[in-house]
Amino acid sequence: SSGINAEWPLRPGDIAVLNLEIPDSKEAATDISKQAKSEITHLFKQPEKRPPQAISMVFTGCVLLPAVILLVVWAKLGANISNMTFSLSAIGFHGGLLSIIGIYIN
Repeated sequence: SSGINAEWPLRPGDIAVLNLEIPDSKEAATDISKQAKSEITHLFKQPEKRPPQAISMVFTGCVLLPAVILLVVWAKLGANISNMTFSLSAIGFHGGLLSIIGIYIN
């Protein structure tokens, strides 16, 4: 017999006894290993439908609208951004702030 052979009651420390069937000859073992295996078929999930492009554009506009409003309000208030330097450290600083904001948004 092959497979797991568990007798009851098991002794403490025993989990199972495994009996393996080993072919008597080397030829029998190679014959088993050369047999064709069954084909593996996979089922993939169908991709979700995308919304119409008009809905996507409206959503993108709604997401970007607060940033546009912010820039308009800053322009009306006279925000002074003319003294901002475009050095490597300034770009790194503002890039870091944007990445932190991006983390909070996600």
